[in-house]
Amino acid sequence: MSEQNAQPKKGSFAKGCLIVSGVGCLVVLIGFAVLTYVGVRFVRKQYAAVMERFENQGYRKVEGQIIDVTERVTDPTLYLGQSVRIRAGSERGLAFVAQTVEISGTVQGNVYFAGQVLTINKDAELMQDVEVTAQVINNYGTIHGAIKGVYQALNEKPSEAEE
Repeated sequence: MSEQNAQPKKGSFAKGCLIVSGVGCLVVLIGFAVLTYVGVRFVRKQYAAVMERFENQGYRKVEGQIIDVTERVTDPTLYLGQSVRIRAGSERGLAFVAQTVEISGTVQGNVYFAGQVLTINKDAELMQDVEVTAQVINNYGTIHGAIKGVYQALNEKPSEAEE
């Protein structure tokens, strides 16, 4: 045997690294696809549960990016959007799935909120419970019921910038 035959061929190590890297990338992509599929199914299931809950209670659904309600709400309503503002209160319950919600006026029914920031303005009076899944609740008004659910921060005094 000659020494030439015992040496590895040039470039075979580089080819092996490329193949292993390609297989690794493929495994990562498949894992990402599986996690995305499972995540999307979970979100859809949660969304369907929320919709079913409020549809069974007779809530009508209003969807939009930015929703600004200037008249008093007379029906139980579920708002789906990025930003929702209720300016004149409600005679019935209100539900929100939105990033931010701002409530003014008197709300006779319960308030349900799932999102980032719920702001209850100084002129707001909530007569029943507030059920939340939120990051921040800014309560500058009056809540006669309890605040239930999960939230990270509760601000109850307006800052001087808001006065």
